[in-house]
Amino acid sequence: MLLLSLFQLVTNVHLQDLSSSHIPLDCVCLIFSFHLSLISNRRLLSWSSSLALTQKTSKPGAPHNVRLYSIASTRYGDFFDGKTASLCVRRAVYYDPETGKEDPSKNGVCSNFLCDSKPGDKIQITGPSGKVMLLPENDPNVTHIMIATGTGVAPYRGYLRRMFMENLPNYKFGGLDWLFVGVANTDILLYDDEFNKYLKDHPDNFRFDKALSREQKNKKGGKMYVQDKIEEYSQRTNHVMT
Repeated sequence: MLLLSLFQLVTNVHLQDLSSSHIPLDCVCLIFSFHLSLISNRRLLSWSSSLALTQKTSKPGAPHNVRLYSIASTRYGDFFDGKTASLCVRRAVYYDPETGKEDPSKNGVCSNFLCDSKPGDKIQITGPSGKVMLLPENDPNVTHIMIATGTGVAPYRGYLRRMFMENLPNYKFGGLDWLFVGVANTDILLYDDEFNKYLKDHPDNFRFDKALSREQKNKKGGKMYVQDKIEEYSQRTNHVMT
């Protein structure tokens, strides 16, 4: 795998709002286009690695630290040309607990920078960073259980595109993928249309269960969190993991 040692400029070619218009905690999907010189190894954009981003502006004398974001696409990118990588970013906003008003001075620096970017903007990026986790292509019939909350679903989107969207002659998924996702409300589910299409098109190979903490109750009458949803199916999940 190729690791970039210097920050490089990439272009924001697409910005999609993933949240409902009346939800203040907005999330966006950004698709970055790389110069061809960066893609000397197509495994650069591996499924479960991270890209690190920074911005040029900073506090006087104190440059920003890099921020790590999981890649939400496969090595081929959203356009299947091997030249892009996608990120799923939630805008970090701070509300003063006493006044209930937003305090922009304490908002997330990089998340707001990314969410405010526009198609055509140039952004500094490096990576992948950290360990890389790949699907076991030597055995495409295994069972995968994926658990995520919020934007943590980003790397799993890459896995699912590999399993159910990409049509490659050397890989055909024949196992079971079971995705558990936890969010507060239905209208802030991320990539919900994509995942439901996989569920419709591949009912024997994909399960998709959602824990909605503000809409559902667990068996004790409390809020439904992702661990409660998994417990509902504990007999089945324990079976497939043994």
